[in-house]
Amino acid sequence: MTEVVATIGARRGLHGRPAALVAARASRSDAWGIEVARADESAGPWYPATSVIDLLALDLARGERIVLRTGRADAAGVLAELVEMLESDLDA
Repeated sequence: MTEVVATIGARRGLHGRPAALVAARASRSDAWGIEVARADESAGPWYPATSVIDLLALDLARGERIVLRTGRADAAGVLAELVEMLESDLDA
């Protein structure tokens, strides 16, 4: 299992627009089976990164952390892209 952690960079947290952008990118890699959870609850529950509703349900504010994981050992590039997105200010 490959896991990475990102700190939410959007000024207003992981709300509709940033969540939609992240889910769209994750959907292009749906075969990777990427899941997300709050870093303070990394034992779960885990949600599919492709679901805008599930991303919103995490209720993450700017500065909070999210864990992304996948069972694919060769997913480093996709995970790095998602981390970059999550850590940038997608509100700008």
